[in-house]
Amino acid sequence: MTGKAALDQIMARFGPDSRRARALRWLTAWREVAELTFDIPQAAVVFPAVITALDQCDAAFAADNWRDFQAAAALVRTLVAGQ
Repeated sequence: MTGKAALDQIMARFGPDSRRARALRWLTAWREVAELTFDIPQAAVVFPAVITALDQCDAAFAADNWRDFQAAAALVRTLVAGQ
């Protein structure tokens, strides 16, 4: 089962604001970011910008700020797509 399918299942069972749904939402989002960035070499032109965006993801996660995390993750996606 994919992370998205598991999240949908948990949200349906426990509600979108349940502790389980929130935890799985974060895990799924972090997995996506990890998959996007795992093979970017330090010599890549986008590497410093990606690290900065990952720091923003981390700060948003620490603050439990889903909206800011999504914005930083979108920046990661854009940077990786443009490399």
